[in-house]
This record gives sequence, C-alpha cells and structure tokens, in this order.
Amino acid sequence: MKNFVLCFASLAVFFLGNVLQADAYIFGDWQEGEEDLSMGDVFLEGRFLDSNLILVSVIVEDMRAPVLGIAFHLDYDAKALAFLRYDPGDFLETGGDPFYLVSNDELKEKIFFGETLRREDNFPLGGGKVADFYFQILEEGEFSFEFENAVISTLDVVRQDISNISWNDLLTSRESAPSIQDVEGLSDGNEQLKDSVLSIRLDYLLIGILIISFLAGSAILLIRKRKNAPTHEGLSESSS
Repeated sequence: MKNFVLCFASLAVFFLGNVLQADAYIFGDWQEGEEDLSMGDVFLEGRFLDSNLILVSVIVEDMRAPVLGIAFHLDYDAKALAFLRYDPGDFLETGGDPFYLVSNDELKEKIFFGETLRREDNFPLGGGKVADFYFQILEEGEFSFEFENAVISTLDVVRQDISNISWNDLLTSRESAPSIQDVEGLSDGNEQLKDSVLSIRLDYLLIGILIISFLAGSAILLIRKRKNAPTHEGLSESSS
C-alpha cells in the first residue's frame, strides 16, 4: 500500500507540475528564458468609416512590465492621405491622467506621438487602445502605416525603455480591411476562446483537487493501519 501511494504521489506531482507550467505559459507568468520572451505587442488596426475616411488605431497587448509612457513616429503617405485629428485611447488612462504630445509633419509624412503618465500615477499592464488617428483619403489604393523610433518606457528607479516589444506595421486597402461586422465577429471569437481556455483551466484545477483528496485519504488509511497493526511484543505475548 505504501509503495502504491508513493508511486501515485510521484505521478501526481509530475502531472500537477506540467499543468502549472502550461498554465503559467498560457496566462503570462512563465519565467524561464525571460530575456527572450516577448514583453508585449503593439499593432495597428485600420477601418474605413465612409467613402473618404480611414481610422487607424494603435493597440497594445500583453504588456508584462508596468508602462509609464509610449512614443513613436507614425509614417504615412501624405500624397494619398491627409491627417485630420487624433483621439486618446484608454490604456494609459487607466493609470491616471497622461500628458499627450502629438504633432503632424506633412512634409516628412510623419505623426510624432508621445504619451506619458506622472510618477505618482499607476502604471498599467496588459493591453488596450493607445490612440485613434483619423485620415482623409485623397487617393484610393493601398495605404501603408509604419512605426519608427518607437519606445515604451517603464519606471524602475529611473525611466528606462522596455526591450523585446514587437511593433507591427499596417498595410491595408478598402478591399482587404475588415468591415464593422467582421470586427465584431472577431471580438466574439476572442471571447469564446477566453471562455474555452478558462474552462480547461478549471478542469485542471478539479483534477488537481481530486488527486490531492485521494492522496490525503490514502495517507489517513495508511496511518490508521499502522496504529492498528500489532507490535512484535504483542505477537510474542499472544504466542506465549
């Protein structure tokens, strides 16, 4: 019985260890190879609003370090597009009231963007929208938007840039851009994926609880069996 319990305990520890390792990898707590692990993603999302307007959103995802500020140059084709305005997002706004510095240089075909929180603010993790940029379409075709001199900063004693950030440019056209219905469907799909992963996580937790309960019950039975077992002295007295 003892050997069986020890064998089962070893298998349980191995199983739970792999479950926790997979769980950490899926939900962002994995530490091994931290220097090679992505610290976050930044990408551009384009949507055509009507016959002559395009909305470009800057989105961050999976930020693993607290974010103090974001800065970049957004390159675009000034011959095909005219920059109209920008709207603040909701990412850094969750931590406080950030400062914005935004300017457009039509000759250089760049938008200079900077946003930062104060030292006393809360620095967010995770993801959200950084900003929306509105353009008027002057010439139809493919539209390219590219990041340049892009940095995301944190505050660890002093301000410093976060490494291993993936910056993803955008090449879009009216034919390839998703419609509003497509975007809503993608959002619904992401929610279903989250629910599915959560369900798997709960199944793993239930299996772990059952294994621990079995081990605890087996240990109690083994202890009781030892207490009830006759000693050598008791056997000798009985035989005499």
